[in-house]
Amino acid sequence: SFPAPGNDVEEKPPKPSSIFPVAPPPAAKVTKKKVIDTGLPKKKTKKVSSVSASMSKITGAPAPKKSAATKKLLAKVAAPKKERSLDQDSLMDQFKSPSSTKKETAEADSDSKVATRMGILRAISSLTDPSANVKLDLPVLKILLSFLMSFGLGDGNERLRNASRDAARDIVASYGSSEEAASFFLPQLEGVLNTGRADETNLDPLSPEKVPKSVVASDFRKEGVVVSLGSIALHLQDDAKIDGIVDMLLKALNTPSEDVQSSVALCLSKLMKKGTTQQRVESLLDDLMNECIHGSNLASRRGAAYGISAVVKGSGIASLKKYEVVKRLEEACTSGSPTSKEGSLFAIELLSSRLGI
Repeated sequence: SFPAPGNDVEEKPPKPSSIFPVAPPPAAKVTKKKVIDTGLPKKKTKKVSSVSASMSKITGAPAPKKSAATKKLLAKVAAPKKERSLDQDSLMDQFKSPSSTKKETAEADSDSKVATRMGILRAISSLTDPSANVKLDLPVLKILLSFLMSFGLGDGNERLRNASRDAARDIVASYGSSEEAASFFLPQLEGVLNTGRADETNLDPLSPEKVPKSVVASDFRKEGVVVSLGSIALHLQDDAKIDGIVDMLLKALNTPSEDVQSSVALCLSKLMKKGTTQQRVESLLDDLMNECIHGSNLASRRGAAYGISAVVKGSGIASLKKYEVVKRLEEACTSGSPTSKEGSLFAIELLSSRLGI
């Protein structure tokens, strides 16, 4: 049954189970992260002001200070821009293909120009022909020989180089017997053989600006000059000068150009019976054999092989047996080092070619 109205029964609070106060529940422990000390310097971060320059005007707060790098960047942006100039030639060169560049270089030396230079060289060579009955003075000889050594022997066209070499050889052979001319020829030829460059002081009134001065042109000059040296040595009566020319030709065998070495060998073979060279054949062969078998580089061994073939050709085939050339080459081929075998094979190859074996 429900209680009657007005007779509400007061609810009593529940009695505590214990007379002692109850402790509140323990709070959750907050764990701190352990900081590991690495020993490195701590990075200091600068506080960046969040107030911009425009907000500082409104709020009155101090504006942030600008760094030197910021000021420099702003000054660079605010500076007036310079107009760029465009070089049309350099721009067009970037679009040229290598083939078009080679074509322009080839067109610079056309057939008509080669024919013109060939005609000049033939005219110079014809001056030394006995049928022309022309006597050249020393000043003219100086200009002609300087022109041939500077321009002709260093030309990039092989036909022109051959014509220049023949013209220089004819001039030296025709006028080399004169002491006055020989005193000019020898220093000029020796200078070209040693340096590969001709003396340009005698080219006046020609301009020396277009004289070829590359390494290839120097080798071409040496190749042509040795032929002229051999021609002038045939006219000399001084044994000391002939021996000096022979020594220069032997030194030129070390030139790393097979064309130069071949031309030197041709000259040496003609000088083997001039002056005191015949008495030096044994010592020359000993030096050349040693260089051919024990040379330090390929060019020296190949050049020495050319020298051996020239000395044997000039002094006679009997020198092969007399100085035991074949025996020494056989020993190097069978029991020598790879370098010695290579040098001995070079000598056998060139001896066979020179002697027609």
